[in-house]
Amino acid sequence: MENKKRPRGLKKSLAQDKEQQKKRIKQDIPDGAAPNPEQDSQLRTVAITSEDPDEISILKSLYDAAVAKQESADLEGAVDLFRGCIHECDKILRIRCGEVLHTIDEKGEDGSLEKKETGPLPPAFYLVYGNALAQLGLLSLKEDETATEALNDHLEAALERLERGLERAREDGISPPLRLRISLGKVCLLLASNMLQSGSAREGEEKVTRLADRAAEEFKVNFNSITDSDKDEDILEAGAASQRYADLLQELQGRQGWNDIATALFQKLLEVNPSSVDASIGIGACQLSMANYYLEKMDDGDEVDGELIIGPLKEALSQFESAQQQSKDADTVHVPLACLMGETLVNLGNLYDDTDADKAEDYWKNAIKCFRKVQEVDPEALPEQFKDFVDEWEKDLDESQE
Repeated sequence: MENKKRPRGLKKSLAQDKEQQKKRIKQDIPDGAAPNPEQDSQLRTVAITSEDPDEISILKSLYDAAVAKQESADLEGAVDLFRGCIHECDKILRIRCGEVLHTIDEKGEDGSLEKKETGPLPPAFYLVYGNALAQLGLLSLKEDETATEALNDHLEAALERLERGLERAREDGISPPLRLRISLGKVCLLLASNMLQSGSAREGEEKVTRLADRAAEEFKVNFNSITDSDKDEDILEAGAASQRYADLLQELQGRQGWNDIATALFQKLLEVNPSSVDASIGIGACQLSMANYYLEKMDDGDEVDGELIIGPLKEALSQFESAQQQSKDADTVHVPLACLMGETLVNLGNLYDDTDADKAEDYWKNAIKCFRKVQEVDPEALPEQFKDFVDEWEKDLDESQE
């Protein structure tokens, strides 16, 4: 196995009255219209899980149904439901004339109708509204990889809604819900990432920095004081968003800084849930990210201390092995874990190729095992550069047996 090309790509491949009127939210949302029944004969129904549904619980059920469609790979259904969710949010705002207090008819104790004043919309409303906008934008980009401007529009609108949710919490004198803060931080990083990837960061460098700083601030949460049942998921989402953003940064300070933020979040998740497979994978991904930074410098011809690469790679492998041990009872192969572990093993093999051929061979063999496991589960899930590595390995093996 000579001259192995190091595969890359997995790491690169979410006063009231008058004063309230001043804060009215714009409703010109891109691609936010509800599906037209006349154009789509397949009407979608959503089960309401709340025993006493109100407009917010109905919105949550609609949003959860959209997420379920997305997770089941029914992207068309997810788009329809996210659009429906946004449409309902628009409608609620129109009914309430923005956020002006109004009255509704409600039955009194004697059965007669009474006028009851409703208060401003709660933070939970803006949480659903903002997340639906962000998810719809991301799905639009999946359908058309050139739709970066449309994604920006969705994310800007999502950011505005989530900001309003934080304002509502402050107006009510309550601590902002954890998920609202995490969602806002994720959207900030998505917007900054989209600007970096589309090349618009040059014109808006200050904005990218401001968005990243805001995300870092929102992720600074005393999780020990949080009792939310979804705390584990929120910590994981914040860590994953931070790590993905780190991979986009070309400067050492930024790459290291955001990987440190992500690692701290994953370590906090391990404190909450010591058996978390995702936390171990996340910490390993941060180490692999830093190793890749120095590998890229080496590829560019820079002098790099080998320990800056080998140390993080071995730590990454240790974390991935820990995650594999924790998930070994699972019936299915953890595809992202197998890909990350395989990439780490290939890189270690390449680094030892000149000094310890036997060790390099062992690393490569174990990498092949990881990639083949992925191919057995889903051949399309293995990134192209890893397929090339497997093909090259098998070709060399066949030639050696002739």
